[in-house]
Amino acid sequence: MKPEDLKNSINFVESDDYMQTRLFAEISSKKKSKNKSKKGFKVAISAVLCCAILIVGLGFGIPQALIDDTTALQLANDMDTNGNIFIMSVRAAESENAEYVSVTDHTVILSEYKLDKVILEDDGSMTFDETGDLSLSIKGKNIESVRMQCEKGEFFIFDTDMFEYLCSTNELYDIIVPYSDEYENKSVNERLDVMYKHIENGDYDEYFTEHSKKTYDEYKGVDIVYDGNENKVGIGLVSVETYAKFLPTTSNEKGKRNFVRNYTLHNVLNKEEFDACATFQPEWYGILFDQPDTAFSDLPHEIVTIEVTFKNGSVESNKYDFSLNANGELIIDII
Repeated sequence: MKPEDLKNSINFVESDDYMQTRLFAEISSKKKSKNKSKKGFKVAISAVLCCAILIVGLGFGIPQALIDDTTALQLANDMDTNGNIFIMSVRAAESENAEYVSVTDHTVILSEYKLDKVILEDDGSMTFDETGDLSLSIKGKNIESVRMQCEKGEFFIFDTDMFEYLCSTNELYDIIVPYSDEYENKSVNERLDVMYKHIENGDYDEYFTEHSKKTYDEYKGVDIVYDGNENKVGIGLVSVETYAKFLPTTSNEKGKRNFVRNYTLHNVLNKEEFDACATFQPEWYGILFDQPDTAFSDLPHEIVTIEVTFKNGSVESNKYDFSLNANGELIIDII
């Protein structure tokens, strides 16, 4: 997607979750001020702007309380390690220069993350203000896969490695047909309507060599495809099945797409250092919408389990307790 197409697509973001995903893939780093949401609405695209909680899987025998994640990574490089220790460092600030804080055998109070009271608006709706997005980044050496689980909240996961893998292996699109300007200035759904009419008419039969034809509902969207010189060379068709490989979902219900409670990210690019990311949305927001007078400290704790499988076959896991203090600041304990 080129910059002008990104700009032209903005008008379709609110109602088109596939376009939100494509925008996510194009925007690598953004800063976010405050997030304001209406009751029952989850903004998937906000994951583009998230800061990180960093969980680092490293080596055996490192004294956890004495090191931060940067030092630990260097030690892991210098030692003959099996890659079976976790050091979780926390960051949820708006500033890109915010320092990570390790969570080992002590409690971390993260004041950069601040949940403000729910506000009752004049129209009867309720909103909340949240300073600092909450997301997880699991990073380490020799990692085969990372499984993330939460008991009450939800993760938004955009599997960037899987997306890059599908692009590099030419598996992102079911078919790519020659470029036609009839697809210009249209939303993803409108492009799909145009392409599917051609599919029904048999106009693209010659391109269905690797994949068989699917029903309309089995396709997710249509992209303009560019060559290395940013020339428009084709129109690519993405299936729902392929879409789910890099952006999983628990529901097709509008407003609840792209959220999961239990998911495993695989090192499909076989990187020596693997980095898996997910935005974490606790249950607190929904409770405060329904019970706005609830004290922050009375909100239920969120338990996050991270299980890492290393390339040598060893498996290590840790549980982390997320809660809020009376001021709405995040508290994290390793269990």
